[in-house]
Amino acid sequence: MNQSASPSFTQFPTQSQVPLTSSVFVTSDQFSALIQRLDRIDNKLTQLDGIQSSVKAITVRLDQIDKWVNDMEVKFKDIERSREYDSKNIDEIKKNNSQFDALKANIRQIEEQQKTMNTEVRHDITDIRSRSMRDNLLFFGIPEVRDSENREKDSECVDKVLHIIETKMGIESAKETIKIHRAHRIGKYSQHKTRPIVAKFAYFPDRERVRQSYKKLERPYGVSQQYPPEMMETRKRLIPIMLEARKQQKEAYIVCDKLYINRTLYQEPSQSRNR
Repeated sequence: MNQSASPSFTQFPTQSQVPLTSSVFVTSDQFSALIQRLDRIDNKLTQLDGIQSSVKAITVRLDQIDKWVNDMEVKFKDIERSREYDSKNIDEIKKNNSQFDALKANIRQIEEQQKTMNTEVRHDITDIRSRSMRDNLLFFGIPEVRDSENREKDSECVDKVLHIIETKMGIESAKETIKIHRAHRIGKYSQHKTRPIVAKFAYFPDRERVRQSYKKLERPYGVSQQYPPEMMETRKRLIPIMLEARKQQKEAYIVCDKLYINRTLYQEPSQSRNR
């Protein structure tokens, strides 16, 4: 379970905007597709290693040629000043300059290919991490034991989460009807800060029923979905844009790391997206 989280309170799409998953079981086809994706990522990482080795070798050769070209340019200037032109050296300089330009163009092409592959690999990894957090919810404001020598057990975190669900979120008999695989605190322990609890639900419909009851919670309590750090950064950028759109009486909501305004996907400017 990923332990990254943001102690922010997030307004989530309503049930009409985000359809519930009809099945909570992962089929063999889905598992095979996930394995195939991991294999593709492994192949891409292997290709990246080869590209990086090629770039290193080309860079060494490029430095050697650059030094040689600089030396030849000095000689060329001396020859020009004395008006003693050596046609052979001039031709050789032109030839090496041409090779130098070709190498630079080749390196630029390799760098672009590497950027593209890095982006694809990062996207695939983020997607897999997001799917692994699909059944998770973050609970904020639940009192934490401050005894550093006798910290909470995971079972105690499960009991605290179910207690909040039952007493603060109005879901009756939660302790008997909702199953949580595990729950624990995330983040570095501090005497002055209450860490959130991440809980992994056994069944996705139970997680959705709890998530949709978030409005019943009052401070200091809160609940939100868990996302990978990359998605959290994207959501932080999109939330102000969403709020501004709502001020303009537009329909705006965020699904995972995608912003929709008037049911149209919002496209971030490339500079903000690449920061």
